[in-house]
Amino acid sequence: GRSEILAAGGSFIVPSGLVHGVKALEAGRLVDSFAPHRADFLA
Repeated sequence: GRSEILAAGGSFIVPSGLVHGVKALEAGRLVDSFAPHRADFLA
């Protein structure tokens, strides 16, 4: 596996189909972006 610690405003890219996760070390906001869009995430 691989671990990264991101600073405020940081980002990373996860290739399609790769199992991944995120652990928040402090309060903040998470923004997910998908291209192409994922119909299962649309409300």
